Amino acid sequence: MEIKNSALLLNPAKTKKNESPLSKNTARNSYVQYDRRSSFPRSNAAVLGFGLLPNTELTPQVINIEPAHKNLADITRGSHYNEQAKALDLGYFSTADSVDLCLFKKFHGENEVVRIPMKRDNSRENMWVHSIPKDTIQKFVGTDLEDKTSAPVYYGYRVKGKGEYQDYKKLLTDDHTLATSHTNVTKGIWEDGEAYADKTIDTGKFAPKSIYSRQLEQISRPDKSPRLLLPVTDHVIYEAFVPGLTGGLGDILTRKDKIELAKKLKTENQSLTEKLQLLTSEEIKQVEKEKLAKKLGKKSPELVTDADLKAERESLAKERLKRIYKGIPGTEGLAEKWKDEYTGTYLGATFMIPYLKNMGVTMVEFMPIMEFKTSDTNDWGYMTDYFLAPKRDYAYDKNTPEGPTKEFKEMVNAFNDKGMEVCMDVVYNHTGEGGTYKDKPGVANINNLRGAADKEYYMRWSGDPQFYSNASGCGNDINPNSKASQELVVNSLKRFRDLGVTAFRFDLAPIIANANQNPCSGVNFDPNHPMLKEIEKIGLKPTDGGRNGIVWIAEPWGGDYAQGRFPHSWNEWNGQGARNTIRRAINNLEPEKGRPSTSEIIQLMCGSKEKIYGGSSPRSINFATAHDGFTLYDVFAYNDKLNYRTDGGTDGENFGWNQYWDNNADDINHKDTYGVPYPFSRRENAIKTALSLLMVSAGTPMMLYGDERAHTKFGNNNSYRWADGNTMNWDGIAVNPDEKGNEQSINTDNLAEFTKRVINFRHNHKALHPNRYYEERDKNNYNGKEISFYDKFGNNVSEFSDDKKMEFFNTNGDWSDVIGVRLDETEFHDPALKEAVKHPTVYIAYNRSKSPQQVKLPDTMIFGKKWHFVIDTSVPVTDPNDPKKAYDALKQIPAYKEGEEKPVGNHNIYIPERSMVVLIEK
Repeated sequence: MEIKNSALLLNPAKTKKNESPLSKNTARNSYVQYDRRSSFPRSNAAVLGFGLLPNTELTPQVINIEPAHKNLADITRGSHYNEQAKALDLGYFSTADSVDLCLFKKFHGENEVVRIPMKRDNSRENMWVHSIPKDTIQKFVGTDLEDKTSAPVYYGYRVKGKGEYQDYKKLLTDDHTLATSHTNVTKGIWEDGEAYADKTIDTGKFAPKSIYSRQLEQISRPDKSPRLLLPVTDHVIYEAFVPGLTGGLGDILTRKDKIELAKKLKTENQSLTEKLQLLTSEEIKQVEKEKLAKKLGKKSPELVTDADLKAERESLAKERLKRIYKGIPGTEGLAEKWKDEYTGTYLGATFMIPYLKNMGVTMVEFMPIMEFKTSDTNDWGYMTDYFLAPKRDYAYDKNTPEGPTKEFKEMVNAFNDKGMEVCMDVVYNHTGEGGTYKDKPGVANINNLRGAADKEYYMRWSGDPQFYSNASGCGNDINPNSKASQELVVNSLKRFRDLGVTAFRFDLAPIIANANQNPCSGVNFDPNHPMLKEIEKIGLKPTDGGRNGIVWIAEPWGGDYAQGRFPHSWNEWNGQGARNTIRRAINNLEPEKGRPSTSEIIQLMCGSKEKIYGGSSPRSINFATAHDGFTLYDVFAYNDKLNYRTDGGTDGENFGWNQYWDNNADDINHKDTYGVPYPFSRRENAIKTALSLLMVSAGTPMMLYGDERAHTKFGNNNSYRWADGNTMNWDGIAVNPDEKGNEQSINTDNLAEFTKRVINFRHNHKALHPNRYYEERDKNNYNGKEISFYDKFGNNVSEFSDDKKMEFFNTNGDWSDVIGVRLDETEFHDPALKEAVKHPTVYIAYNRSKSPQQVKLPDTMIFGKKWHFVIDTSVPVTDPNDPKKAYDALKQIPAYKEGEEKPVGNHNIYIPERSMVVLIEK
């Protein structure tokens, strides 16, 4: 996550019109009229009514109860059923002087029915516990805990103490709850985010409730089936947003439709990209109705009902699924099972498994899925509130207590069953409570950790303790030095490990290892921090490149730039060595503009040991794009970010280029040998080259969802609350505008097929995903050195003088415009079977210059073997005369299937500018 402006995040009631659907309640009052049916919360507010009622209720009674379970030291944090004592055990950490458990009959609209003082456990500092007999639970809320199908128990805590935020009027959620009833700001239940900071308002009626149920506890237990644990370097990671992955399957409007809509809008001085970003849901829906009215033969768009729109979305989604499933075994009839209600859910994500498996993805990294601040599913979720609870609004079954946990677990198991692991993006550096309100020192939301133990959980600003440390940019950096924070993080990780997750990516990771006790001095990353030590105990990665535990992935910036400094058991996002190098290599073609040297590109291809050092196996997570920043298409279509829809967004340096030489718009009138306008040709070429560089580099490649289908955000690089920007386009032909408003048609099915072939080529050649660093020597006395480097004249660089080597690797001379890398595949197989390796050599030639190059290939070393083309990124995937033409019908093929590789005619090959060619011996 890039650091954002925290002011809007802290106060959702003050967000701008196009940023969030949340609106401030006109009358800030806590008395909510509840729906009298026993319904669970829904995202759709239509089933829940609320209004203002006078306070006619009596204060709930306070009852002291003797614990059923006598050994209080045995009770852990959270809520658990005690079979022996026939009681609900509860444990809660708080620095307060007293803590009351509050039991509710309904999740909103009513005060608690009883308050039960918790017992202080003197054997553990600040630990409050109780063991409530099942009969007491049944008496007050009607739940029979012996009946595993009985209704849930809704509960929370109220505290009294000396802490400035220990306000008895604020209901606090159990920080270890496995599920919550709703979010702090939920459409149709409570929409005033400021109420949690207003000390005159009692939040008991509308605040989220912690949930306990026997079903939820049972489902949360780990399965006994073995989990997949591939070596990290064998993975190809696909970063995805749960709502965005399937959000566009049922789109009634194509990208071209939206472009035509934007063009018709009568706005002054707005570019096409600005109009596209600012399209409203109402404008889109009106055109959907117009389009559907014509299709259905209705006289007026007003005659098109919501049911008509739903049916059309469902039908279109099925058509698109059938198209992307084409040729994939085992998918017969699967598309017909789709329902429109699955859109944007965990269940919906399982429909993408055949597509992702077929493409070669082995790990899906989901953006945050822990329960966060709002019910807005367009929100990326980086304001986490409840660290053990899966996001309710991402579940198709959101209306039962255990629904989100059950559905999330089933999704993980479904991916595992098809050979794919699941990684979670986790945000422990701050929480959704945010910091103090702007210009209001000491005023802050109180709903969770702040009320329980503010100084234990958060880093207070030592220069002015009314404020918080804010290296995260979100208002309230976590205090990683406290045992309470460490225990919460570890238990959260264990919870999702038990649900089947085998990898975790840590957002702004240096903040959770901040050894600095003085926040005025910033973040001081400590690779030996106790927080990291506690995390590593959950699962250890052995040094042989395999795994018997959990994969830890750090985003190594946030308050302190710590790339390369994490413990050797951790992997790291490679911002400098991968993202920046790939973008600069393809877009920055002049040395004075930051063109990377030959050695920088070779370091990337060899695993970035110089930047992410330590350990025997490459620790680099190589990526060109991620959720925060440009999409891959936009990197090559926009010079600068155009954030009309959202504020902020840094993405470091974008290193973007719209592919017009000297920004000359007339370039569009000049065409390449394939008949494609030069900017379009360069752009598609650049996308394929970037994807290929990722897949031929040692380490672990990660791609952003939609990049294989030319997804665009119209130049926006910070789409954290923008539905259309975060939604994949599943049309077979994408029409994308660039920075100058020119529209490019791309066959996205063909681009996805290219991506699939490149990924599977990586999987099929161990030399491209080694679980150790390359060595420039011949270890098996066969087929030459494990890795060798060549210039465009076919010369082996290792035979150069030291001065000439230095010149080749570290200057930008014309003779080093082409980088040749030869890999001996036999070095990565059993030495006894080296002569049986089908493709003993892989040769990669990358022309990083802005002019075509003739390249002489090195001699083959095994008798009878000849060079064959596998990948040529200069060959287009879109036929300019017939964009719908299928991949295998193209005049030339940009990437071949195994067994269909094209023989090289002679020892010299032609490589167009900014292109890559990959060959094998066979």
